[in-house]
Amino acid sequence: MFPERRGTGPWVRLDSALAFGIAFMTIASVRYRFACFELQPDERRLLARGEAVHLRPRALDLLITLVEQSGHLITKDELFLQVWGTLVVEENALQAHISALRKVLGADAIATVVGQGDRFALQVTSLPQQTATAPKPRHNLPRRLTSFIVPPGKLMRRSDWEPLMRRAAFRRSGRAS
Repeated sequence: MFPERRGTGPWVRLDSALAFGIAFMTIASVRYRFACFELQPDERRLLARGEAVHLRPRALDLLITLVEQSGHLITKDELFLQVWGTLVVEENALQAHISALRKVLGADAIATVVGQGDRFALQVTSLPQQTATAPKPRHNLPRRLTSFIVPPGKLMRRSDWEPLMRRAAFRRSGRAS
């Protein structure tokens, strides 16, 4: 991906992990409780009395943002940046998702300060839970995606991997002995 770069950095380890077809994740996950709900951001799940509640992905991102900054006023610009990133959307998209969240959580859950932003109004308790997850497969295929692995910390130049790819294609075609 970055053939000129050398050294160790998080992108090197991520590239190496993706070469294996897996992603290693060690996350100190936090779960949030408010009213009769439990929000599990790492699982991207909202539970109501133990039952999963269906939310659209952007509405869930919005809820996570509001809950993580519970009690603080978050401006509309911050919400747009956190939920939609650099994607340009109309202001009514934010209002539609807030309305959907109010239908699920209750009308008092999110307070809107007109022209300023929004605040999560319910009392939130965070439940830290240390999770050290094993490698998760990035696919559900019966075998690995590649026949070779790039060692961690070593990025291959195009001139390094092209012969390997030709050799692998040659073997797959059945012409290899």
